Amino acid sequence: MKCREVEDVLVTSNMKGIGKLTPSVRAHIEACRRCREFARIAELPAADIHVDASRIAHLQKMIAGNLRPVRPLPPSWVFLLTFMLFFVALSCAGVLYLGPYGWFLLMPGQKLAVFTTLAASAALLAFSLARQMVPGQKSLLRPGFLPIGLFVLLCLTVASVFQVRTDPHFLQSGETCLRAGLPYAIPAALAFWWILRRGAILSPRVTGATTGMLAGLVSMTVLEVHCTNLNVWHILVWHVGFALLGLMAGLLVAAAGQAIHNRVS
Repeated sequence: MKCREVEDVLVTSNMKGIGKLTPSVRAHIEACRRCREFARIAELPAADIHVDASRIAHLQKMIAGNLRPVRPLPPSWVFLLTFMLFFVALSCAGVLYLGPYGWFLLMPGQKLAVFTTLAASAALLAFSLARQMVPGQKSLLRPGFLPIGLFVLLCLTVASVFQVRTDPHFLQSGETCLRAGLPYAIPAALAFWWILRRGAILSPRVTGATTGMLAGLVSMTVLEVHCTNLNVWHILVWHVGFALLGLMAGLLVAAAGQAIHNRVS
């Protein structure tokens, strides 16, 4: 048996005395000095356990020193609705400012496939973030794999409805889209972070990746409506690429913030 298993048995068992335990547990306790000491403490009555008063005061300070009154969290649907409102508002602002020139070049099938996938991806990411903000809530989709799966879905959708076209100015047109999309991804990320601060995040890296990808989808939505370049490689690299760029940026920022917090604390 392992030490952790023996500790679980000693903590959960109502039996007093090592002699009443199973042979395998007794054999481990006799061979392991650490578990033997743990068993001795577990058998002591509460009145016989003495702890230094200074250590108790230190523990109380650690536990209660940073406690502050908090307000109850709103329901998850409130967070979900707020995420989606910010997503739609920033996407519409970008389209209105840049102009919907690409929209009139898209075929009906392309519009249906691309924007249905975009809307579903944004809704799933927002739903995942809303669930992550409230500890203890179960999710049908694993939050860690959801951004990666949606990125693959977006790539497959774009590859299936657009064709390869001659593009002698691939880098120049890509730089134009990059400059056009960034002004909407950054405010979106800040807005989503502002919402996330109202919740209790237990996995910063997963939440950061999800948030970054959702912000990247804002830029992708704006570019899909605005950009007139229908070359599949241009869309995959410079439009869908915003989703991957946001995912990676969110993951790195969350990891750096977590590392700084751990070092400071």
